[in-house]
Amino acid sequence: MIMQGILKLRRSFQSFFVRMLANFLFIIFLLVSFNSYSFSFFTSHVTEEIIRYNNVNLQKTMDDLENQFKQIRTEFISIFNSNQLLGLNAGLGNTGQIDYYFADKVKLEISDRILSKPALLLSNIIFYYRDAHFFIDKNTVSSLDFFQRYYFFSDYSTSYWSKLAQAGESFTVLPSTKLLENYAGPPNLSVIPIVVRNLLYPKMYAIALLDADKIFRAYHKSINDNFFIRNAQGSLIFFSSESDTDQVTKELPVLTGESGHVQWRNHYYFYTTGPYSGFTYVNAIPIGEMTQEVSQMKLILISLLLVAVGVSVAASIYFTLRLHNPLKQIVESVHQLQSPSALPDNIKEFAAIQHRLDHLFTSLTETKHDLDNKSSLLRTYSYIDSLRNIQGNHLAVETYLKHRPFAVFLVTVAFKPSYYEQFTQREQEAVAFMLAFIDKYLLGHYPDPVTFQIEKNQILSIVPDLESHAGLEPHLQHLKQVFDMDMEFCVITITVSSVYRNASHLTQAYEQALHLIERRKIGEGSQIIYEEELGELPVFLITLQEEQEFNTHLQAGNAKETIHWVLVQLDRLDRKAAFASHYSKFATHIADKVEKLLHVMNLPGEETAKIREELSFCDSLERYKEVLTKLLACVTDQIRRKLEEQDAITTYVFNYIDAHYHEPISLDLLADRLRISSGYLSTYFKEKTGNNFIDYLHQVRLNRAMELLDGTDLRIQEIAERVGYANVNSFIRMFKKLHGVTPGDYRKKMG
Repeated sequence: MIMQGILKLRRSFQSFFVRMLANFLFIIFLLVSFNSYSFSFFTSHVTEEIIRYNNVNLQKTMDDLENQFKQIRTEFISIFNSNQLLGLNAGLGNTGQIDYYFADKVKLEISDRILSKPALLLSNIIFYYRDAHFFIDKNTVSSLDFFQRYYFFSDYSTSYWSKLAQAGESFTVLPSTKLLENYAGPPNLSVIPIVVRNLLYPKMYAIALLDADKIFRAYHKSINDNFFIRNAQGSLIFFSSESDTDQVTKELPVLTGESGHVQWRNHYYFYTTGPYSGFTYVNAIPIGEMTQEVSQMKLILISLLLVAVGVSVAASIYFTLRLHNPLKQIVESVHQLQSPSALPDNIKEFAAIQHRLDHLFTSLTETKHDLDNKSSLLRTYSYIDSLRNIQGNHLAVETYLKHRPFAVFLVTVAFKPSYYEQFTQREQEAVAFMLAFIDKYLLGHYPDPVTFQIEKNQILSIVPDLESHAGLEPHLQHLKQVFDMDMEFCVITITVSSVYRNASHLTQAYEQALHLIERRKIGEGSQIIYEEELGELPVFLITLQEEQEFNTHLQAGNAKETIHWVLVQLDRLDRKAAFASHYSKFATHIADKVEKLLHVMNLPGEETAKIREELSFCDSLERYKEVLTKLLACVTDQIRRKLEEQDAITTYVFNYIDAHYHEPISLDLLADRLRISSGYLSTYFKEKTGNNFIDYLHQVRLNRAMELLDGTDLRIQEIAERVGYANVNSFIRMFKKLHGVTPGDYRKKMG
């Protein structure tokens, strides 16, 4: 009895329903276990990760700001020891009079040496001479009171700055304030004043105005904006969000140690102390944001887990029943059939299906597949084999065209956008209708012509017993008239080969008709082109100088000149009676240049790609002008906006080259002036402008050389030296490479 019970239990476990349901439930158990562990791990580590993330971000911010203060102090030590400032101080000490020559030099030192460095983030520098009541900044040298006439700070009065002149430390960072009036820049600019003194010359001190918004954007790494700086005395130097200042900074907790974090009331305060300045940098995170997000995440995860378990169990039972019940019915209905074993028999339903139905289904499937293949092959051979024999089998061609002169004509169909807008049928169906019409028409006028589709948009007809085109021409004209009725939806080109008298020339006749397509005229509806019209296909070339002119206008985003250049070229093609293929190749050439430039300048190409698709449907000069104008207007607008986004680095490079192109200039020289690496400058300049640095330098120099060649009688060698080329041979080689001619030939051509 026990063995029978065991066997019965074993057989029931072999049931497909039990096995499938057990597998589903086991998978659900594994997923629930994994998700439960993941949930437990997440809830125990998420707070630690948030704290670590904020500590790392604050440390990075502190390092950057400490380095910023250190760089500013270093710059002032350098300028205090400059010959210009020492000369000005010496004049005041000896005569008590202001030496405006040295004062102007100091002003230039401020603007060219310090403020020209973007990394310092300074908006201005003011030198104040107490006894002489004399001021110098980046724009002016004046004895008027700056703090009454030019600058007005929201938190500092004129008397405050006068008191500062009495005594103080060599480097003092004052709390941030707003410039309510600022003649040298925008009003309401938030700045951090830094007072710098030369202890060897106490009659003067400098005020560096550090742009507070820029340093916050440049160095603050947290997604939360509650960031502030306190000095060693506990005074607030800077806070990033004025609307929350009282809420976050009122009654601050005691911050012990150099760094760490504390929970105080409604915020987490992350802090660290700078080793150079002694300032404390604090980032305040609302506790509600952290705990609320964690709580919401816990609730969402628990809810999703419960819903997933419920849905999974229900789906397991449902799908198991859906699979089990039909299989059980099949087993009962086909119990008498035989089948070779292949599936595992430990599940009795699958074993029964395998033993009873597999052989039958396999046999039926193989038989049906074999019959379908043979039927398809028979239909294919009955239609195609004769045509392929005519094209490729020498004996068949010899039989069909033996002692029979023949010609072929090729009908090429080009669909217009209106076809796709009005009809739902595919192009292949429309071409099939045309093929049937041509075949029926030719059979009514010739004994045994052959017509078949050779490409998806091309129909080829072989007309035997043809002595000349004279007998074929009326029939082709009739076909043209019929096709012209659908000019609104498609354009037809009929190309006719010569009359051949040898069957071996069939391939040559087809190739001749195929090449005649390039002779199609633009904008003339359906056309018939005969071999007799064949002459040398004209070649329209764009000179290297014209190509360079187009490239220059396009890269500069000059829409007017770029579009004018293209329209001139299109009119030139029109005057020389160019074929449609010439217009198509020219338009494709322009579109390829546009696409390449967009890729080089990292600009999006989706909009221009859509416009480019319209070029394939252009069938008139006016339409080519319209589409190319739209394409170039779109791309030059993108390029112009990209160039207008140039920042301080590229602007500095442009200005320096324009002012010093006649001097030796190198990438290393400019990188050194900008205090960045030459490799970074090269990559940055290429990314921002689309040009290599050296190519842009040559372009500027050679454009200046063209002006000198046009407007002066200077010798070539003198011009080369004036535009920065020490070697005249290098100048001539670069000039010819860029403009296509030597400088001497260019001068003769312009003269």
